Amino acid sequence: MTKDQKAVALVDLKEKLEKYSSFYLMDPTTMTAAETNRLRRKCFESGITMQVVKNTLAVKAMKDAAAERNYAPLYDSFSGQTALLFTENANLPARMIKQMKETGIEKPVLKAAYIDSAVFVGADQLDTL
Repeated sequence: MTKDQKAVALVDLKEKLEKYSSFYLMDPTTMTAAETNRLRRKCFESGITMQVVKNTLAVKAMKDAAAERNYAPLYDSFSGQTALLFTENANLPARMIKQMKETGIEKPVLKAAYIDSAVFVGADQLDTL
């Protein structure tokens, strides 16, 4: 990724962080192409914006955001492959991930969620969300 591409990606992430008050971090590692396409299709149909991000860019975008957003507890969740699910409906991604798990698909795994300044870290928070 070139420096210009990183700058554009950073601006895009900052805009999404300002626009959406809720987003999820998930780990799509080991998902097959068919599972990934199915997830993307479900996201699109549900009005969820899915974006695979570079961890360092996402953390930088969050650090540049307003201090009252308090993204700091999420920083440790940015390891390995990360996809962000931006949503207007706070519990919709959780329901979608849970539905996929009920069909026998183990991935994606919830890493964390940010819901109106509340932070939920870990896959065990799926039922809470």
